[in-house]
Amino acid sequence: MIEEPVIFLIILISSIIAKNSLSKERLGLFYPIMIRLFFIGVIIHEFSHYIINLAVGIKPRSIEIKWRDPQSRVRSPHGSVQSKPRSFIRSKLNEK
Repeated sequence: MIEEPVIFLIILISSIIAKNSLSKERLGLFYPIMIRLFFIGVIIHEFSHYIINLAVGIKPRSIEIKWRDPQSRVRSPHGSVQSKPRSFIRSKLNEK
């Protein structure tokens, strides 16, 4: 029961440390390599969402992966998977 808050705290602390230590200025020449690795990670992450949607019976409508933030045009790899229905619970409720 206590494991979940401990794991959450570890992830929170490590993400704060990573955000502060992986700045563009500190990485220097390694920044282009790291940003591309992050982009590959986003692709793998969103593809796993797509596969899980198929596995639980939710029909994915589209997968969207972006290299830059549309508003600020800053390199910010991110993505999403659009599905109908939006969640596993809603899909099971519609079957009844």
